[in-house]
Amino acid sequence: MSARSTRRLDQAPEHHETAGSDGGPLQAPRPDQPSAPVREVHFDRSRRNAGMRLAFPLIPAAAIAAAGIYWYAPIEADTPRPIVTRAVIGDFTAKLTEAGELRALDSATVSAPDDELVIFLVTEGAHVKKGDVLVRFDSAKHDVAIEDARAALAVAEADMQKARTDLEAQRHKLLAEIARYEAEVRLAELDLAELKKRPLPDELERARMDLEKARFTLQKASKKRDVFPELVARGFITAETLEDAEVAFLEAKASLQVAQFNHDKVAAGATPHELALANIRLEQARFALEKARQGMESQLQSFQAAIVRENANVGRSEKLIDKAEVKLRSTELRAPRDGLVVYARAGGESSLAKVQPGMIPFEGQPLIYLPDLSTMVVDTVVNEVDIGKVKEGGPVEVRLEGFPGAVFHGSVMKIGSLAKLKQSPTGDVTGIKAFDVTVLIEEKDPRLKPGLTATIDIIVDHRVDVVSIPLSAVDFRNGEGTVFVADGQMIAERKVDLGPSNEQHVVVEDGLRPGEQILLTPSLPVRQ
Repeated sequence: MSARSTRRLDQAPEHHETAGSDGGPLQAPRPDQPSAPVREVHFDRSRRNAGMRLAFPLIPAAAIAAAGIYWYAPIEADTPRPIVTRAVIGDFTAKLTEAGELRALDSATVSAPDDELVIFLVTEGAHVKKGDVLVRFDSAKHDVAIEDARAALAVAEADMQKARTDLEAQRHKLLAEIARYEAEVRLAELDLAELKKRPLPDELERARMDLEKARFTLQKASKKRDVFPELVARGFITAETLEDAEVAFLEAKASLQVAQFNHDKVAAGATPHELALANIRLEQARFALEKARQGMESQLQSFQAAIVRENANVGRSEKLIDKAEVKLRSTELRAPRDGLVVYARAGGESSLAKVQPGMIPFEGQPLIYLPDLSTMVVDTVVNEVDIGKVKEGGPVEVRLEGFPGAVFHGSVMKIGSLAKLKQSPTGDVTGIKAFDVTVLIEEKDPRLKPGLTATIDIIVDHRVDVVSIPLSAVDFRNGEGTVFVADGQMIAERKVDLGPSNEQHVVVEDGLRPGEQILLTPSLPVRQ
């Protein structure tokens, strides 16, 4: 140090006991003993290093520098002796202490499927097996819905059956009409074919025989007409018989003419007019058949559409039944796995009230958690002024209020990415910004239960074999640290390079040697 001030210390003690973080004494090491480790203490945000200034009256530094000498002042008889301590070497630990709450890292959530009245809840804290009933809702509405859906299904199935029957009846009717038109087409085809084959041998022979018969009948009638006049004259027959014979002759002559016409007609075959008529009849029969077939397809399509419509109604009714049955089954919520029953908060995480029978939750509202107790974490918040000291993976000690003395170990698993306003213990929002921090506990212990209040110590710095002194021994001036070193009967002011600090101690990077005595409460009055 280029500038140093020294004061005499009348009968200054060789060492002083300072209280550690737990109230125990902190002994300065003797030269023949190894350095004792510094006790672990916690951050106290109510204290600020900048506010710790030594109230020891000093001679102005400019005067000391000008004189270039060490000076001392004898202690008055009524002046209390200054308290001194020693710079010690050992392990140094800085921690952040926060309150948190335990929860399981992995937890199954059982939520409300609908806004139904809760009529049963399994006891909170009970251990349940997979498939056990956790929640029951009022099912009256779903029972009515199932009955209505089943009735609608029965009606839809009856309508579909009727539509199928109507389709088959119409199909048979149309098929009969088509069969009739097909027969008419066939007959027209046969008639045309016969006309084209004329004269037929049988028909021609029959016409010839009819012609011969008519000739024979005419010859016979002609002979009678020739003989009967003489017989009338002789009186053998009456005049009426002669008249009958004349009529028979005329009829036989007409029959011969007809037979001759038929014979000539049959012998000549079908006429062009007859062939044309036959072709027309055939075309008409074919047109009627095609029209019947097309009409059958269109009519059957309308009946088939009715079946499709009724089938859709059946499917819709079945879906309504399935939906109602699903909702009915959802009136009993079962455990998806083994676990410990933890009730959800009725009004969200900020609410203290929990779910209970008689409430009507909204759809999707969490009702019960089934945490996996094999892996537990602690949720806490860290103020924004300290969040920069917290690192993921950093070591953490966890203590439970319900189990004093038990210490569990863990590490920082997650640090929130967004700041939020911190809440007071009563739930009021403060103006302090904080970040969520999740700590993973390493141990598996039955005492670790969800919802327990925990105190966590986040170790933000740990150093081995470093020199440290009490914060109260440091005078902070313009951002620099100054201590008063006691050397025999003299007190020297010395600047030191400081490192990290905790609630009560600070690491000295340079400027002090282990074992050197320093003024702990520099308040000794100086006699000029």
